[in-house]
Amino acid sequence: MDRQDREAFNSTRFYCQATERPGTLALGDPGSGVVPVFTSLDGLAAYLTARGETEDARWFSTLGADLLTLLPAGYGLLIDPGTGHATVLTPRRQGLSRSALRSWEER
Repeated sequence: MDRQDREAFNSTRFYCQATERPGTLALGDPGSGVVPVFTSLDGLAAYLTARGETEDARWFSTLGADLLTLLPAGYGLLIDPGTGHATVLTPRRQGLSRSALRSWEER
């Protein structure tokens, strides 16, 4: 990510599904797995509804800078899954790199 992308990411508010233990929902295996996150609460609600997980659904929100500290090792981010502007940020040793052409700030 270049500096401008990093600044935009760090200041963006994300909404995440919470797990029973402190942390985020992670899908897949380390190295190729992702944590689904959303740029709106409505987006998270639609995702939970589509998965049939609305009963007692737990969630939290945080800024991008803080979200990076919560990611399990080896996991990337899937931003706004199920939308026309979904973006994948893959894990790397020195942070995240954009692997999709569309970014969340283009919306």
